[in-house]
Amino acid sequence: MKIFLNPFKPGAGHRPPYLAGRTDETHAFLKLLEQETILTNVVLTGLRGVGKTVLLEDWKPQAMVKKWLWVGTDLSESASISEEMLVLRLLTDLSVVTSSITISKPVLSMGFSNASSDQKYSLNYEQLNHMYRAVPGLPSDKLKLPERAWV
Repeated sequence: MKIFLNPFKPGAGHRPPYLAGRTDETHAFLKLLEQETILTNVVLTGLRGVGKTVLLEDWKPQAMVKKWLWVGTDLSESASISEEMLVLRLLTDLSVVTSSITISKPVLSMGFSNASSDQKYSLNYEQLNHMYRAVPGLPSDKLKLPERAWV
């Protein structure tokens, strides 16, 4: 008689040999990646040990193939003590992938001329923080409104 060995070995974020029962979730995620205008997002929640981290690691290369930038962070209790600390953590993690992105903003010349020049910005931590601080409101309001443009 052959002994059955369980292929699943629970461990924080360790990939099992087979990712079972996540086909529907993965199809829904891939559909979200096809949006031209972002109108729908996803929040992945669940009890400790149900496979959230493993599922995210499975989704990451699929998102990157579709030319999405991937930013991930583990928000420990100390990082989420206050909304300001959460914002600091998010801006820091985002700036790692956005610092290589440059945006241009037209700047009008002084006087009666319609001439303008482009001012280029790198989306580094300082610029992201400046854009965040320029939006009026409490941190909780800004965190709830991802559709608000900061640029």
